[in-house]
Amino acid sequence: MCSENPQPKLFDAVGTIADIFFRYSARDGRKNTMTKKAVKELFEDELGTKLNDEYGQQAIEALMSNFDADGDCEISFEEFMKFVGKFGCSMFSDDLAE
Repeated sequence: MCSENPQPKLFDAVGTIADIFFRYSARDGRKNTMTKKAVKELFEDELGTKLNDEYGQQAIEALMSNFDADGDCEISFEEFMKFVGKFGCSMFSDDLAE
């Protein structure tokens, strides 16, 4: 019986993150960047966060200003991965402090 080697979990996780990015970047006809609209949709769909109120709009503006390193009003894959890293750290900040 042949046994397939399963993909390492980290490899799969990064692949999933990339798939999500490219799915949302394609919504506005882009391949390698996401517009503010696509970022908002990603947050709503993938994180369950509704961003229709003033606080939500401020959160998107903060994200764009913090992670849009080149100031082109779009989020590149590299910029998105930086966000994912910061988001992951914030999720486990209590564990990391110990």
